[in-house]
Amino acid sequence: MSARIGTGISDAEPRSGRPSAWQVRAVAEAGTAPTWAVPERPPTSALDDAPEDAVAGEAAADDEALRHVARRYGGEAAVAQWSSSLEQAGLKTGDHVTLIVGASLGDIGLLFLLVSRGISPLLLASDSPRAERVSNAARLGSPWLLEIDTQGALRLERLAGAVSPAGHADEPSGGVGVEHIGATCQRTSGVCIHLLTSGSTGQPSLVARPLETWRAEAQRYRRLLGLSDRHHVLLAAPMQHAYSLGWIWAAALAGCSLELHSPLHLGALVEALRTRATHCAVTPFVASLLARRQAQAQALAPTSGQETGQGARPSQLQVVMAGAGPVDAILDALFLAAFGLGLSRNYGSTESGALFAGLAPVAPMSIGQPMPGIRIVGEPPAGTPFALDVLLEDGRLHHTGDIAQCDPPDGGHDGQERGSRPSYRLIGRATTAIRRGDRWISSTEIESVIHQFPGVASSRVRALKSAQVGNDHILASVQMQPGARWDAPALRAFCAEQLSRSKLPDYLEQVTQISRAANGKPLPSPVYRRAAPAVWMEAAQAYKRAHLLLALHACGVLDRLDGQQDVDQIATASQLHPDTVTQALQVACLMGLVVEAAAAPDGLNAPSNATVAADAAKSEDAENAATAPPTPQVGLAPSPSTLPATTADSLRDLLNLEQAALTGWNSLEAVCTTLRHGLPTRPFATQPVPEDAVARYQAAMNGEHKRMGRLRAVRRLLRDRSGALRVADLSATTGQYSRHLARLGRYDAAGSCYVPIGGLNGDEGVDASGPAADRSPPAGRKERAERADLGLRLTPSTVERLAQGQAVFDLIVLDNACHDATVSLHLPMLMDRLAPTGVLVVDDLFLAPARADLGLDWLTHGGLCHLTREALDRSLAGLGLQGEAVFALTHPAVYGLSLYTRTSR
Repeated sequence: MSARIGTGISDAEPRSGRPSAWQVRAVAEAGTAPTWAVPERPPTSALDDAPEDAVAGEAAADDEALRHVARRYGGEAAVAQWSSSLEQAGLKTGDHVTLIVGASLGDIGLLFLLVSRGISPLLLASDSPRAERVSNAARLGSPWLLEIDTQGALRLERLAGAVSPAGHADEPSGGVGVEHIGATCQRTSGVCIHLLTSGSTGQPSLVARPLETWRAEAQRYRRLLGLSDRHHVLLAAPMQHAYSLGWIWAAALAGCSLELHSPLHLGALVEALRTRATHCAVTPFVASLLARRQAQAQALAPTSGQETGQGARPSQLQVVMAGAGPVDAILDALFLAAFGLGLSRNYGSTESGALFAGLAPVAPMSIGQPMPGIRIVGEPPAGTPFALDVLLEDGRLHHTGDIAQCDPPDGGHDGQERGSRPSYRLIGRATTAIRRGDRWISSTEIESVIHQFPGVASSRVRALKSAQVGNDHILASVQMQPGARWDAPALRAFCAEQLSRSKLPDYLEQVTQISRAANGKPLPSPVYRRAAPAVWMEAAQAYKRAHLLLALHACGVLDRLDGQQDVDQIATASQLHPDTVTQALQVACLMGLVVEAAAAPDGLNAPSNATVAADAAKSEDAENAATAPPTPQVGLAPSPSTLPATTADSLRDLLNLEQAALTGWNSLEAVCTTLRHGLPTRPFATQPVPEDAVARYQAAMNGEHKRMGRLRAVRRLLRDRSGALRVADLSATTGQYSRHLARLGRYDAAGSCYVPIGGLNGDEGVDASGPAADRSPPAGRKERAERADLGLRLTPSTVERLAQGQAVFDLIVLDNACHDATVSLHLPMLMDRLAPTGVLVVDDLFLAPARADLGLDWLTHGGLCHLTREALDRSLAGLGLQGEAVFALTHPAVYGLSLYTRTSR
């Protein structure tokens, strides 16, 4: 075996089941389990050297060989410790568990250890929330959650009240919706691997695949690619996906070196591709990110054109295969220009594993040909769409549910002949494919044409069912690149030049984002039903409460409700009709908007102006003392009960903002206009921003909750750091974090970047206390304003420039910015700019059940990405980041401030 580049391991070196010296160094330096390893050759068995014509599903189970794989990737010591933990927990053959996996070899080792012991795992991602883990464990009928902790130890949790399996592998007690694939589990050793489908075609289902189906899939890869212990396989797809697991089984049974990385750790993936990987499995989405990352590096590097990584193919790299989605001509050409070889193709499903594959060069949108051992059933002449059914190795018929078409062989885009074998491409799902008369229309073909139009970032084409069966309309949703102009007539004309009339979209719409599942596939159009009539009635009349509150505010009544003046005094001082104000306040009292002073509990009445000023002065002086150098001490996050009461100024700022929104961007007319014409052409995007709108927004968004949260975050950030920080401040609040750090002398102006988000940022010279208001600052703020006036001017940049640059930052701040569509589109590239020990700060509001009113603001003049904290956590976990909540409030909206760092696994 040739020496592994970067490992110092060669044929002359002895191998053992223990981690090698470089693995030990990797653990010591990174504090984590290594992400790749040079394996031992497994013992000869049915797992390894079955004849090519053997039916893989009929191979006898070889538990010792499986344990060997477990030791190879997990290490002798770890496997022994895990085995002991499993025995102590009483887990035995026939049991089912939920296994939480990330992107480490230890996870692979534990998976093979479990199946070698006759235990059937359900794989869930490490970023899955607690509720999802519990609910899926219940679906499986298992009380056990298993996960490897940051120290490599196996953590087992038995869920209280969970139903234990009945002991039969094919009938887990309490499990619902579990679909067994192929032969029943009694036919084999009874072990299955359970997976969740992506949900891209509907509700995710739970699939149980016996081990022989994995062995069969591994054999397909090995026969196609000739995998052996000379090869180094790089995985850039989530381990819990069937596509990745098929590759893992193939690499493990062939004795390949295996390397895993989070799909969006782009720097590590590019380095592995350039230096050691012989085979790589990616999704089209990850392939596009890798190609763009490499293209940026090429643009900044000397243009020799001959060095590895400058468009030339790395000498050891043989195959980069894209699965779980189509590859169009643009992506294939982009990848070829970046790495010197085109993308090979893969097609399959969670239920069947990989079925089709094509080695580059491959025609655009092709899925290649049937893999070794797979036969197509009922195939019509070339060029005729048909329902794709296949025979597997053991003779079982598998209905893919897709419509396919066979195309004759042709030459490549680079002039290379792709071979004499015909290739196949998908038209769509049988349930959602576009049908026009006797023709099937391929949505991916239309998408590939739309993607060639200048300025298009992404698109989604689907059938819009009509009343006339078999005569579907075509709806195309198009996401433009930031700054690109939307021109529907020009796009329609462009499509007409490239597509036949029957394939032209009937409807073109511009969208700010395309919702996708975790594997990158577009999500289906959701289906909703009506809520209870009482809910609708309550919502329909809610405006009355808001109108009365804001009217009382606009007339000056609320400011005078000090618990001392009576209604007549308030009305005459406000130049209002006393009797009418009395009646209005009686209604407001019944609504719960005000309370009679005699009945009010302590602390409910608004404080006097003197009290507000005094409280604000104490708060400001405390913050000044805490944030002045040296680095402040860190305390516990204050509980909601210890937070200072909302000041009269903060409440007034919020009411001013809502009053303007009610008659402006949130008016009934504006909401209807947005629904008719879409977010890109809503009034906020097409009409001038009112002069006072920025001041109102900034005053409301920089209230007490933001100042306290920012103070808490800065304390935590500076606890273990010294010197000035390189900051990328993506902010809708005029760069308050940058200004705060600058006042402390901890802001590296030369290495930092400020990106205004959202269109409602104030002037870049606004001081750190927030936008100027038409009132005198309370005591304590003058001193802070004086310190802020140090000449710091934040020069605005853009999200695109930041994402595409090469700068690295100690701190990236998303301050009221994570819902923005441009930020969401570039999130993977932005996180690639974060230093290995850097911190991402998310300071924002989120929606939650029964606390989603703010969503109307986002619909009319904000962003609608990552609506909930859970959605953001899932996205960031996929990028290798995990968060720690620092500060949170749940009233009147869900406000949260969290610090995210790179995961240690």
